[in-house]
Amino acid sequence: MYKKILLIFLLSTIPLKGYISISHNLINATEKKDTLNAQAEKYIKESEKIFKDYYKSTTEKEVIQKQSLMKKFIEGLKILTLPLQKAIIKMALWKAKKICETTDDLEGAGFATIPQFAIISALKGAATPELIKSFMDKSNDPEFRWLCMDMFSETEDTMAVEPLIKVMMDS
Repeated sequence: MYKKILLIFLLSTIPLKGYISISHNLINATEKKDTLNAQAEKYIKESEKIFKDYYKSTTEKEVIQKQSLMKKFIEGLKILTLPLQKAIIKMALWKAKKICETTDDLEGAGFATIPQFAIISALKGAATPELIKSFMDKSNDPEFRWLCMDMFSETEDTMAVEPLIKVMMDS
């Protein structure tokens, strides 16, 4: 709540891109957010397409080619701007959450969310706060929370240790 009030205050007093009025500032800030979300959606769709094509591969040559595409895609994610990475992470988590809500078992949820969690895994440093928020939220689907916690199973990220302990103690 206070963050929104502060943001509105800042947007009304500090001109963005040389504009003076609050309406122009709000429009420009909104357009930038919409642009990030649109770009994030493209990356999510590309990830889903790459993984879908990978699972359709039948020959060893096709598999190697698709693995190369996946690796190139993942490496490309790492050089994106931080705001775009965060938008991609939020969208990937949202899509994974929606998939988990329609899936009855953990294995099915894990398999169905591979494209989303591949992106999150590639952007792990930027994704840590969102992952923690997701697995700490008890209103989230249990499979989704477990998959978010599983992202820390092979990490040395100390930021996640205390929240993981809290979840284990609360279970």
